[in-house]
Amino acid sequence: MTAKKRRLTDATVAKLIPASREYTIWDARHAGLGVRVRPSGHRSFVYCRRGDDGARRITLGSAALTSVEEARRRCLAIETGARLDRTARAPVPTFGEFVADSACLRLDRCKPSTRKGGRLVVRARLLPAFGSLPLDRITRASVTHWFDEYSRTAPGGANHALSLLHRLLNRAVDCGHLQTNPARGIKRNPRPKLTRFLSRGSPLPTPRAGRLWQCAALTGAASGHHPALVADWMSQERGRVLFGAWVARRSAR
Repeated sequence: MTAKKRRLTDATVAKLIPASREYTIWDARHAGLGVRVRPSGHRSFVYCRRGDDGARRITLGSAALTSVEEARRRCLAIETGARLDRTARAPVPTFGEFVADSACLRLDRCKPSTRKGGRLVVRARLLPAFGSLPLDRITRASVTHWFDEYSRTAPGGANHALSLLHRLLNRAVDCGHLQTNPARGIKRNPRPKLTRFLSRGSPLPTPRAGRLWQCAALTGAASGHHPALVADWMSQERGRVLFGAWVARRSAR
């Protein structure tokens, strides 16, 4: 969808439909003011200001929390160089305040065990490191330092926690609190290579169990599962033999 220009009202902003790509509708009444619509459906007011150093886009706040008239007043205050008072300025929440909203975690559709694990990671790993920081104070350097320190003791846990932090900061970008995600592009720890398949020289316990071993190798079962599979197969085979002998004795009577 191409960018258009129209007179913005609260009703028209609420009716804007998200598209497959981000787009901006500019206000015909106040030059430089627009509402940005992301594919996720989030709407935020932006102000494009041109200066000696080129064009600069400033995020004014979420359209769900800011009216069109308030956004115009903020644009006028920026143009005149006046300082916005606390009631007109959109404060950036801290990371702890942001994740306190359960909707930010986006765990409603997950299994109960996944929701429990996600909240545990936030409480034990993310809040101690970033809870008191405003979202716009979380830098790539701070995220990288935290990830490297965590990776020294638990590389897999660090990967999982970084993925969750990445999703939370993406949500902050959608809400207009951040321009970019500081966790984007950080390389995860490599996963260890697992030996999962049988080698050509692996011995087979019995000819009958050979097919079971081949099936386990082709399906990717872990090497530690093979003895258990064979033992289970042999116990079932022994049970069938004993049951067959019992039936034969009963029939002979």
